[in-house]
Amino acid sequence: MATTTDSAKRLKHSSLTIPLPDDWHHHFRDSKAKGDGRLETVAPIAAEKFGRMIVMPNLVPPVTTTAQALEYRDRILAAIPEETRKRGFEPLMTLYLTDSTDPDEIDRLKATNGKVVACKLCTSSCICSDPRCMLHH
Repeated sequence: MATTTDSAKRLKHSSLTIPLPDDWHHHFRDSKAKGDGRLETVAPIAAEKFGRMIVMPNLVPPVTTTAQALEYRDRILAAIPEETRKRGFEPLMTLYLTDSTDPDEIDRLKATNGKVVACKLCTSSCICSDPRCMLHH
């Protein structure tokens, strides 16, 4: 049976290489409405460092439909250099789940073949103090 010391020795001589990690909670800070260029500045840098990103839907207004998520995805990809897109960078989009989310929206999400992958549930007790947060959970 291996001892803690044996395991420590193996770890000491082992290495782990993550060539392109994933980011499981990313805010691109979309600039469409503001025109401040933040998306165009942040997206290429972030995409260079990561292979995939779960993209948060907290925009003003928030991303609440699959169509909005796909349009936001297109803006993200347009802001990234072609060589990074060719390498396979993948923004994994999310929807902002609200009390008024149409249940059919989840079926539309599933039909995107992995382009829109989840919903973000923001409850009334969340730290963001966003008035759109769900009041009933």
